[in-house]
Amino acid sequence: MKLSLYSQNGMSLIAVLWIVTILTVLASEMIYSLHLEIKASRNWNDQVQAYYTAKGGFETAIATLKADETDYDSLDEDWASGLTGELNNSTYETEIIDESSLINVNTIDEETLARVIEYCITNQQSDEKLSEAEITSTAQELASAIIAKRPYRTPAEVAKAEGMTPEVLYGYTKESKYLWDSNKKKDDTEETENNSQNQQDTIALIDIITVYSADKNTTSDGGQKVNINSADANTIVQRINPQNQQIITQQEAQAIVDYRSQTNQNQQGGQGIQMNQSNQTPTTGQSQQGGNQEAYKGISNLLDVPAISQETLNAIRNRITVDDQGGNQQGQGQQGQGQQLVNINTADANQLTNLSDRIDNGIAEKIVAYRQNNRFNSVDDLLQVKAISIQDLRAIADRVTTTDNAVVEGKININTISSELLSILPGMDEQKAQAIITHRQSGTSLTGKQSTTSSNQQGGPFDSIGKLMDVQGIDENTFRQLVDITTYRSYTFRIKSTGKSQDEKIISNFTAVIDRSGDTIKTKYWKQS
Repeated sequence: MKLSLYSQNGMSLIAVLWIVTILTVLASEMIYSLHLEIKASRNWNDQVQAYYTAKGGFETAIATLKADETDYDSLDEDWASGLTGELNNSTYETEIIDESSLINVNTIDEETLARVIEYCITNQQSDEKLSEAEITSTAQELASAIIAKRPYRTPAEVAKAEGMTPEVLYGYTKESKYLWDSNKKKDDTEETENNSQNQQDTIALIDIITVYSADKNTTSDGGQKVNINSADANTIVQRINPQNQQIITQQEAQAIVDYRSQTNQNQQGGQGIQMNQSNQTPTTGQSQQGGNQEAYKGISNLLDVPAISQETLNAIRNRITVDDQGGNQQGQGQQGQGQQLVNINTADANQLTNLSDRIDNGIAEKIVAYRQNNRFNSVDDLLQVKAISIQDLRAIADRVTTTDNAVVEGKININTISSELLSILPGMDEQKAQAIITHRQSGTSLTGKQSTTSSNQQGGPFDSIGKLMDVQGIDENTFRQLVDITTYRSYTFRIKSTGKSQDEKIISNFTAVIDRSGDTIKTKYWKQS
């Protein structure tokens, strides 16, 4: 009886101990689970905090760009120095990059693109050493392949060009293969972040190209530019000439229109006009792949416009001579024996304007200026006189255009492009590039003022393309090659924002490309990581 009672009490004790043990284990599990949930909640809170801190950096960058009221965009402005700040005990670091400081693969000409690729290959850390001839050949083939696949939605889509390699696009690193494979397989290719782990001194193509750069097709004061492919002479005179100045006269404007009409007629007839091929530069914002029948491919073509048309020359041919004696060799047939002819080698502006109503003071002065360095050996040499001088072009470059598009894609900002890329542009070399860099980093810019002379201009950021002529080494030929592909302002920017938690263990990154060319700022690209 007693043994049975003791046995029952022992069993009860064992049961209680088991229950206590089980409850203890369950409590421990609950405490551990609660600890994990609290930690996860904190991590999630830190992640959210880091994200919104990075977003705050992005919004700060937008506000900074909105507050930018200068007529130009340069590296000495607030936005270019980067932004840092703190929000709710988290910190952000934001970098703003001008997309117009990069090379736009959708608009750049093939020759320049080949030089850009050659620059990348030359500066790579590759196991395979190529000769200079092999590098040049490879660059030319890749440039041709890239242009054949245009347009691109993102820079990373260049990976799909035939012959492109991860070493060229992303630099020679172990990560190149992964980035390459991921972009090759994606139907909707995302832009890859700049590879921060590139070997030192390696230049990756992805780091120096863009598809987003653009410039508004307006004057520095927001006015509408004159489209020389469609405007009549009166419109050209009224809207090109700055207030209280006459740079282009009525007959010079008419010469622009006449040249356009004649070129269009020749193109329609399949004849074409020889347009100074040695100086011809492909322009940005226009497709280079055939079918473009505009008379003026770029504003640099204004330098080809003859001051005297063939029709005008034929009308005055029998009234002019190149003979210093006043001569009897021309004009006798129709004008009669003894008719005094006008010697175009010595006539002043008044005598020249009396020859035809198509020769006004502007045209006459161009004839006089031409013969300061040249002699007319025949009356047909009048066709060599140009209606628009290089000084005229530098003064009106920011007021004329060849398209009615609201935005012109691919313009390169001479205020933000690097010295290395600047030296690759048409007509440029290292010495000229450094001269531009030195100019834009010195002095004070004359913001918003039209440059019409080249004497003693102050340095500083460029606020007009014409001021390139103020830089030592930038001659007429170089300016002609740069004027159609460069700008002094930017409207698309890449914003890289990083948010960090208080202990800096949680980091949120994203990259966005924004466009401020319209009434509101638009996001053209967004990627979070």
